[in-house]
Amino acid sequence: FMPREMEDKWFAFVENYTLYLHRSWTGLLIFTARFAPHDGGFGISEAFVNRDPAQYTQTDDAADARLLLDLIDGLLLRRAATDGGPNQMQILDDQPGLLRARVGATTLELVLGDITTQDVDAVVNAANEQLANGAGVSGALHRAAGVRELEAACRAVGGCPTGEARITPGFALTARHVIHAVGPVYHRYRPVEAASLLASAYRSSLELASQHDLKSVAFPSLSTGVYGYPIAEAAPVALRAVLDGVRTHPE
Repeated sequence: FMPREMEDKWFAFVENYTLYLHRSWTGLLIFTARFAPHDGGFGISEAFVNRDPAQYTQTDDAADARLLLDLIDGLLLRRAATDGGPNQMQILDDQPGLLRARVGATTLELVLGDITTQDVDAVVNAANEQLANGAGVSGALHRAAGVRELEAACRAVGGCPTGEARITPGFALTARHVIHAVGPVYHRYRPVEAASLLASAYRSSLELASQHDLKSVAFPSLSTGVYGYPIAEAAPVALRAVLDGVRTHPE
């Protein structure tokens, strides 16, 4: 997948069923992928992408690294869409403002819209650790649900650590429940740690939805507002976490 003009600057090798992609001169590790048997061949069972910008700015190849990251993200997402079996992702509709896909029995939609008006079993709030009323998505959901009622429910629940989620009633919302997910404040963590916590917030939300027998959930883009997570980095993390979640909980 590497552009020909970059082949002399980067090298890849496989050892113990793991692929490593390095910078030829500095040894900078950009990508690893572990392979496992799958349908008579081998598929990627897990992957790691090094997104730490401090490491790339120490070399003269930051632009190449960004291009390779984009290529790797594309490969991983295409793998998610074409890995075969009953949980293969199938694109049903792709137009400006709406992408609809099917993963097993689940329909996945990427929508530009107002989360406070979504007609679903639960909407996800981009919450802080105190579950306090805030700006952005949190403030909009509090106003739509009823500030007094939702604040009281959140106080009764208590706080929520980063990477986890809690649930309350939806009160005046069309949605029956609000799932409060706490994503990472981007600058407080190394990129790898931030990605792990962001994925955990999505997975924890889907775990709660499964526990409460909720069939439809609407997510905002967690952590990409005042928490500063770059959207281009957050999007593939979010999509992979949701794909893994609906495959784990097909109900």
